[in-house]
Amino acid sequence: MNYSEVKADLFSYYDKGYYLVHCISADFKLGAGIAKEFEKRFNLRDDLLFGLGKKWYLDYDERFPGDALIHRRKRIIDLVTKTRYWHKPTMYSMRRSLEKMKRGCETENITKIAMPKIGCGLDKLKWEDVSSAIKEIFADSQIEIVVCYL
Repeated sequence: MNYSEVKADLFSYYDKGYYLVHCISADFKLGAGIAKEFEKRFNLRDDLLFGLGKKWYLDYDERFPGDALIHRRKRIIDLVTKTRYWHKPTMYSMRRSLEKMKRGCETENITKIAMPKIGCGLDKLKWEDVSSAIKEIFADSQIEIVVCYL
């Protein structure tokens, strides 16, 4: 794994061929935080609601968050870390989503991902915990991970 944290606009990495990663709720509201910006830029809600061009990794169950959805044609990865938009994720659901994202990236031959400090804005997880989980889960992978912050 090649991991870095850079002061940069996350969306600038899209033009460089990276898949962009963010967290969402299983109700697909996309109404606040960076999820709202993803919806505005990429119109993800229809893809999520109607299953257009995405793959689930691997066992989606609305009652139990912790999945990763890959939109191949849009180069977006949604981490489903909570059931409803007003809920807060746990480190367990975050880890489960990250593990499924890794599996999905390896299966789909995705080698470059960029993300904000996921789970740490409105969701209130501690970045130290999330970044440690990312480094641990992806330690043996060949995936380049860039974390962008402003």
